[in-house]
Amino acid sequence: IDFIGDETWSDYKVSMDFQYTEKCDPKAANSKNIIALSARSRIVEWYGYSDYAATVQHENYNNEEIMTVSLYKHVNSPITNVSNLGTRIGTPVKIDNILGDGKWHNLSISVFDNIICVYYDGEKLIEFTDDGYTQRSDLTYGSGNWEEVIGFGRIGVKTYGTDCYIDNIIVEITPDEVNGDYDNYVGGGWNDPIPDTVKEQLNDNYSYFFNGINGDNHVGSKKK
Repeated sequence: IDFIGDETWSDYKVSMDFQYTEKCDPKAANSKNIIALSARSRIVEWYGYSDYAATVQHENYNNEEIMTVSLYKHVNSPITNVSNLGTRIGTPVKIDNILGDGKWHNLSISVFDNIICVYYDGEKLIEFTDDGYTQRSDLTYGSGNWEEVIGFGRIGVKTYGTDCYIDNIIVEITPDEVNGDYDNYVGGGWNDPIPDTVKEQLNDNYSYFFNGINGDNHVGSKKK
């Protein structure tokens, strides 16, 4: 697992090309051949690791050995093992078995406001609107037992129990023309303009500025 990019990134799409090699174990019971691409990845001291992750993997699901594309979510959970994918959102999408097919495939995940989409070979397979509470009952104490909408963070690439090539990792910022990055940092008001009071003044000494409306995604403060 590796992370790159900027923890302040909020609305964007990240994609990568991958190819399984002939060295992959074809039995899901032996190796799941997991490839994951994550967005809004961040690690907060004392709290843990959070992200949304698109995965391709070989697994036994409902007594059937299949290749799947899925969306997972970590919320403030420790990385104790790279095989820990987090909580799966919804059901996996079945795809053709591509182990050792000698072909390049594309995996992408987009995050805009609280809408997360997963694409495989250019086709959108999953769309999820995160209300911050959907998966709360699935979380256990010690691995993040409360929810949140993950609003910003780096990208991450993870592989587990496989042999593959990875290339062409591309990040495209998606400008939010309504309120820039403001909604991502406050965790709500996704379609509401930035309040004038926030734009003008935070306190007597500093005013906050939230860009991104014209594609310059940045948040910070400046002295009056």
